[in-house]
Amino acid sequence: MRNADGAFIVYDITNESSFETIEYWYEQIKLSSNDDIIIYLLGNKIDLISNRVISRKSGLDKAKKMGMDKFAEVSAKTKENLMEIFKEFYMEIYHKNKKKFMEKKNKNMKTFESLQKQENNNNGGCCWIKGNKYENGIYIFIYLLFYIN
Repeated sequence: MRNADGAFIVYDITNESSFETIEYWYEQIKLSSNDDIIIYLLGNKIDLISNRVISRKSGLDKAKKMGMDKFAEVSAKTKENLMEIFKEFYMEIYHKNKKKFMEKKNKNMKTFESLQKQENNNNGGCCWIKGNKYENGIYIFIYLLFYIN
């Protein structure tokens, strides 16, 4: 977790023992990361609502008590609430690191442009990054994870 900008702690809403490990994982993240790491608590398996043993309120209370940045319930199986959470997580990391991100982006854009010129001079084409693909959210998200530090 060293140099990570954010982390998810995920528990199973149908399994009491997974909920009981939240404090352990929170401490592990805090011990091995920066002080300003963004931590989201996610209750998973809301598609199995009839098997729920951990209430939404319990999850929310736990997140507040421990000072986590966000709480939400999701379903990895049906993807319910996942995109919204990932987008929010991405935006929070982006805003936290905006200045660093822009410096790295400008530096890497120059490198990219020089590589593209070199490819074009060799009668080749830059086929791995073109147009909007360079600027799409997925690339920027990966960029944040691997290049900000």
